Amino acid sequence: MTNKIKIFFGILTLFTAVSIFSWVDYFNQGLASSFNIKDWANGFSLKTDNDPDKDGLNNLDESYWNTDFQNPDTDGDGFLDGEEVASGHDPTKPGPDDSLKDINLTQKLSELTSAGLVEGSLKLSSPELEKSLANLVDYTTDNANFSINGIVSPEILTLVGSDKKNQEDYLNKIYEIIRIFLTSYGKELSSLQQKLDTIGFASFSDPAVVNYFSEQEKIFTSVFNKALEISVPKNWADEHLHLLGEIKIAAESNRAIASGKDDPVKASIAFETFFGVLDRTPNWSWSYINKNRKEGVNNYLIESLTQ
Repeated sequence: MTNKIKIFFGILTLFTAVSIFSWVDYFNQGLASSFNIKDWANGFSLKTDNDPDKDGLNNLDESYWNTDFQNPDTDGDGFLDGEEVASGHDPTKPGPDDSLKDINLTQKLSELTSAGLVEGSLKLSSPELEKSLANLVDYTTDNANFSINGIVSPEILTLVGSDKKNQEDYLNKIYEIIRIFLTSYGKELSSLQQKLDTIGFASFSDPAVVNYFSEQEKIFTSVFNKALEISVPKNWADEHLHLLGEIKIAAESNRAIASGKDDPVKASIAFETFFGVLDRTPNWSWSYINKNRKEGVNNYLIESLTQ
């Protein structure tokens, strides 16, 4: 990631925190009603690390998720609040439609910031300010990972035997998928500086920005679906799942950026997540090359990944 992008990410995050998370604006919009201020007035503190109801969430966690710190199962669906958060489910909403995939991080962070200002831990004079701000960053990035992740269930794969013919067929087909994926990814990387400049000048709501990243999401989703159609030899399942995960991250990152008008916090984090694919590419591509050699398939197309 270039220094300019790092600086842009930091400035954008700071600008978002100052402008969107204004305590006065928050209450003027009537959003404070979604937070149980009575709990805070009764001594519920952002700086407290206790877990009175033993649900796996400490009081800071409870404040973030707006859960009942005296009830281990806030939504009454039979699962502890901490279990739901850990598995990517909303602890305040009964299943099955309680995925955190589409959680609005901007709104969530706004709620916690406002509550922290009421309680006092986010005031400039608070001795807990640095720790509380660090926790805000941690919770925001952790929950962004629920939305923008490379988790792919092995159950969706079509597995076949691991004989040489199936392996050869698989490698011939997956090479084309890898080529399309890396070409598409590389083209987007080369254009991101211009898109970042546009966002910095005109914001995430610029039609050109929305259209571009929406189209990029479609491209990577199409690549993902094509990869999913391929029959995978059982001994290549791990490599295939890893590749699917990287393609999925690229698609979901673009989806988050395209929706940046509604959730600028998630969109900002999505840029960093998208660049993370580049850092991991040498590892998974070499895993294909090494596995090809180990299995003795000697597929020249996969070997060409080193070139």
